[in-house]
Order: sequence, then C-alpha cells, then structure tokens
Amino acid sequence: IEYYEKSLDFYNETLMIPNGYDFGADIALELGLLYYEIENYEKASAFLYDSIINYYDASDEDYSKLFEQLDEYKFENINERIDLLKEVNTLKDKEIMLSRRLLIVSVVLIFLLLLGTFFLIFEIRSKQKVEKELYINSITDDLTKAFNRGKIIDIIENNLSDENGLILLDVDDFKAINDTYGHSVGDVVLIKIADVILHSIRDHDYLGRYGGEEFLVFLKGVQEEELLYIAERIRLSIENIEWELDIKTTASIGVTKCFSSDFEEVFHKVDDLMYRAKGAGKNQVIKEND
Repeated sequence: IEYYEKSLDFYNETLMIPNGYDFGADIALELGLLYYEIENYEKASAFLYDSIINYYDASDEDYSKLFEQLDEYKFENINERIDLLKEVNTLKDKEIMLSRRLLIVSVVLIFLLLLGTFFLIFEIRSKQKVEKELYINSITDDLTKAFNRGKIIDIIENNLSDENGLILLDVDDFKAINDTYGHSVGDVVLIKIADVILHSIRDHDYLGRYGGEEFLVFLKGVQEEELLYIAERIRLSIENIEWELDIKTTASIGVTKCFSSDFEEVFHKVDDLMYRAKGAGKNQVIKEND
C-alpha cells in the first residue's frame, strides 16, 4: 500500500508531462484492491472509484460492472464473515453440548460415587455391628446376660490386688426348683437373680455367671466393710424376691479380698467360704476369718 501510494503521489506530481496512458487509474485500482484485502472498504471504494473515472475510454457499462464488482467484493466478505460466525456458533453449540454431556456424566459419576460410599459405609458399619455382637456374645452368658465364666475370670486375673474384693454366691436349693417346676422356671429364677445382683452392686463392679447357679462379683477399690455391706445387700435382695409360684430363693455367699496375685488361690479361698456358709445353714454371708 505504501509503495502504491508513493507511486500515485509521484505520478500526480508529473501530470504535466505529456503521457498517452493514465497510469493513475492502474495505481488507484491496485490500491483499491489492497484496501479491500485488509477490509478497509471506505478507502477501497474511493480508490476503485478513482480508477474508474480515470479511465478515459471507460463506458457506462464499465462503470456499472466495476461498481457491481465492488458490491460483490463487499457481499462476499460479509458472506464469508457470516459463514465464519455460523461455524463459530456451530462450534460453540458443540462445545455447549459437550459441556452438558460432561456435566451429566460428572453428576452421574458423583452420584455413583456417593452411592458406592454410602454402601461402603453401610457395609463397614454392618460389619462392625456384627463383630461387636459376636464379641459381646463371646463374653456374655446367653441366659443371664452377665459376663460368662471365661470373661469374668479374665477380668479378675488382670486386676488382682488387695484393694479389690471378690464375692461368690450359690443359689440355695436350686436343684429342687428345677426338679419341682422344670428347667424353664429355673431359667427364669436365674435371670431374675442376676438382675437383682446387678441392681445391688456398684456401677463399676463386674458380675459373671461362674457356672450353673453360681455367680461371681468382682469389686474394684473396695474396703472390707463396704464389701461385706454389698454382699449382705445382695443376700437380702435375693431373699426378698417375690415369685408368683410357691418359690423361696436364698443364697449362700463367700466374701474375700484379693490377697494374692494367683487367681486359683483367691478363688479357692472364696469358694471355701461360700461352702462354709452353706454348711452353716445357708442364706448367709461368710467372710475371711469368720
């Protein structure tokens, strides 16, 4: 453009020189086409117009054709822009559609992930619940729901100290209850006695069914006077149970402090005291040194 504009300026400065051909029209035509290519249609039309009027032998038909050509140039450019915009809009529509699909896929994946997480948590909690139930069942007596023999012995063995105490009780004449009323009634009696014992001891004491109609109570941090008081409270509570059938329940109880680190030694002592209570007439508490 700069080259042709300088050429046009030089040509215009030499118009006084006789010349048989108007080179200005050619230069103006080239400038018009160049400005059209860079989309400067105002200058393009001006130079094209100059090129037309500078053709001395141009006819009206030539003028019309050149103007039509200029219009065609503009319309072609507009159509090209429209086509480009259409392509851009098509690409945007595709991009929007793709974004929507990706959004839907993301939502579905998030939903599936949350659903999977929910089921995983549910499975873990269910497993933990089953494991907890299995553990509780493994340490609990099926009938009375007190600790079973293995668990109560384990608790005592891991806490043997002269600060702690042990109670062993045996339900008096329990065999007669079973023989007279049947084992189903005997089971009811054991369940009720276990409940009465639980309500007679402290919250942090431990109750276990040692076997048959025998129960062990382990008391942590207890003085001898309190130990005897709790044992007597258990005895009275069992004696005072009211039954619908003609049943009278009592218990013979042995009481001792955990004087040794050997469970067998401590248990042998409390077991001997319990049998001494039975031999002394039942329904009584016998402590060490009695």
